[in-house]
Amino acid sequence: MLPEHLKATIRGVWKANGAAWLGRFDEVLSEACSKWALKEVAPFPELSYHFVARATREGLPVVLKLGVPEPWMESEAAALGAFGGDFAAELLDFEPSLAALLMEDLSPGVRLDAGWSPQNDDEQTTILARTMLGLAHPHPQGHRFQSTMDLSRTVREPKAGVPEDLRLRAVEVWDELERSAPDSMLLHGDLHHGNVLSCGEGFKAIDPMGVVGDPAFEAYCLLHNPAEASPLLQDLWPTRLKVVADMTGLDPERLRLWGFCGSVMSCCWDVEDGSAPSPSTLGLARSLLQA
Repeated sequence: MLPEHLKATIRGVWKANGAAWLGRFDEVLSEACSKWALKEVAPFPELSYHFVARATREGLPVVLKLGVPEPWMESEAAALGAFGGDFAAELLDFEPSLAALLMEDLSPGVRLDAGWSPQNDDEQTTILARTMLGLAHPHPQGHRFQSTMDLSRTVREPKAGVPEDLRLRAVEVWDELERSAPDSMLLHGDLHHGNVLSCGEGFKAIDPMGVVGDPAFEAYCLLHNPAEASPLLQDLWPTRLKVVADMTGLDPERLRLWGFCGSVMSCCWDVEDGSAPSPSTLGLARSLLQA
C-alpha cells in the first residue's frame, strides 16, 4: 500500500529509523486494523510523509494515519485532542505504540488548494483566518508541545542557499518577537491551504504540528502557499495579512514579522530536507522584511 515516492521520502527524512519502520509496516498496519476492527482500508492518492487511508469501522467511515514513531506524531494527537473536533478533524483514538491515529473522515474533504485561484484568494484567506481564530486554544496540560522558540533552532545555524543576511536578521527578529510576545497559545503550526478541508457546510484543519507560542505566528504558513500562488506571493501578502488582522484582531506588524521569520524557517527546512530553498519563499521573505 506504500507508493515508491513515499518510501523514498521516509528513507530520506528518517534515515535508518524510516527504513526500519518500512520493514515492519505490514505488521503495524495489521495491528492497527485489528485494534480498531478496521475494514476496507484504502490509501489516499496523495501521500507525502505518512500513510493515510480511509477505512470503515462498524460500517462508519474513519481515517487511519500511520507514521514513523516520533514526537511529532504524539504532538499531533495531543493537539487534535485539545481542539476537540472544533475547527479540526476529531481524534477518535491514538495508539502510541503504533504511532497510529484514528480520526473522523471529513466529507467531502476537498482541500482549499484544490480550488485556489487569484480571484478567490481573499475568500480562501478568510477561511484560513477563521480557522486560525477557532483553533487558538490556551496551552493545555499533559503534553510537552514544542514552542515557537524551539522551532527557531533551524534558523540559528547557516544553511546552504539561505542568504546569511536574511538568516541572521530572522534570528534577531525572532528573539525580539519572543521577548514581546503575549500569552502563549496552542497553535496548529502548519496551517495552510493544503491542511484545511471542506466538511459539510464548513471547513476543518488536519495535520497539526502542535506548537505553543504567539498567536500571530500561525499566519506565516498561509503566506507562502499554495504552490500555484508562488509567482504572486509578493503581491498577495499585504492583502492576506490585512484579512487575517481584520478577522483575528492580531497586530498587523507582528503578523508581518512572524511571516518573515517563518518564511526564512521554511527555506531552512527545505535545505534540511535535501532541497534548495524555495526561490518564491526567499523572495517573500525579502519583501516582508523590506516592508
